[in-house]
This record gives sequence, structure tokens and C-alpha cells, in this order.
Amino acid sequence: MPAKILTPVFGFDYLKIAKSYLTPSNVSEERDCSIKAVVFSVMAAEALANFEGYSFLNLRGKDLDNFILCRVIYKGHSGSSDIYHKWKILLEKIGMEVSQRNPLLKGLEDAVALRNKLVHFKPHKNQFTQEMVPDGKTTFQGIEYVEYKPGGIAGGGVLGKLNVSNAKKHFSSIDELILQYYLVGKSLWPVTPDFLNEHYGSASSFYEK
Repeated sequence: MPAKILTPVFGFDYLKIAKSYLTPSNVSEERDCSIKAVVFSVMAAEALANFEGYSFLNLRGKDLDNFILCRVIYKGHSGSSDIYHKWKILLEKIGMEVSQRNPLLKGLEDAVALRNKLVHFKPHKNQFTQEMVPDGKTTFQGIEYVEYKPGGIAGGGVLGKLNVSNAKKHFSSIDELILQYYLVGKSLWPVTPDFLNEHYGSASSFYEK
């Protein structure tokens, strides 16, 4: 009989949506599905972190707003994303290791960085015009979403490098982060409405053998 875990519905819904995009029906859908899988994976990470600020950290009012927006005492260090910093706080609260060596946090930050490149398009960084060798006269116009690299053509940019295999790696990183957080920290959660976890399937640690 499946066990019930304490977690908000919408965060796991985002994770299940991300998972559904990892099996495109044909090759022509691969790029679009890869983008959606990465974006929804990061959405799940942020949604669950924000919920745990309310549920596990028991924050309310301005304190909760400050946590969600990473303001005041919850403000992260320069160079790290707000999502990364919120998860660092949560992992630290349940006694998990939170240094930069932690592969769970490293995987999360890599996924967030890719999501940001996909969502926050920057024309001066994502497109370029470059003279082609050897004649030095032909002008080559970079394709959409190509990363700018001074001194040379960027070799396809962020979309050129994105495929289902790459998206699965980022999904799996976030999936594992969320799973480990709930496995380690479940005894610390305050009481919240039960939600049947269908995402991990019958092999999950949440299910009775």
C-alpha cells in the first residue's frame, strides 16, 4: 500500500510535468521538450523551496516574503541564485552538508543557470556576427540564442547544446535534491495536508515494500 508524504501538490505537479517532456514522440519535438523539461524542473525546485519556507521554517508575513524573495537575513551571496540560496538554507536546517562540494546544490545551480539563459534572453550575449576564416571577408550571422564568445564563433550556443539527454541530467539533479531533502527531513516537518506521491512510483523509498 502506498505511503503518503507531506508535500504541496503544485511543486510535485511541476516535477511530473518536467518528467513528461523527457520522452518526446519524435525528433522534431526534442528541442522544445528539452526546454520545457528544464524550465519546469527549476519551477518545481523553487515552488517546493517557497512552500517549505512556510511549512517547515514556519515563516509568515514579511518573514515569508523575505525568504521567498531572498531579502534581508535571507539574502544570498553574490554569484549564487536565489533558488540555490533558499535550498541551502533548507538543507542546512535538516543537517545536510551545504558546501559548494555538495553535488545536490551544484546540480541545482547548473540547472538554474541554464534555465536563466533560456528564459532571460540577452541579445548582446546570445547573438553575434563573426567574420569567417580563411578569407576574413565573409560575414556570418549567428543563429538565434547563440552564446557570444569574444574572438570566435560560439559553436551553437545554449540551444545548440540542449537535447533530451542534457535535460534529463538537469531534471535528475533537481529530482534527487528534492527526494533527499524529504527523505532526510521528513521527521522534522510540521503537520501539513497529505499528498499522495505518485511521482517516484512503486520503487520509491516512500512506498512500503
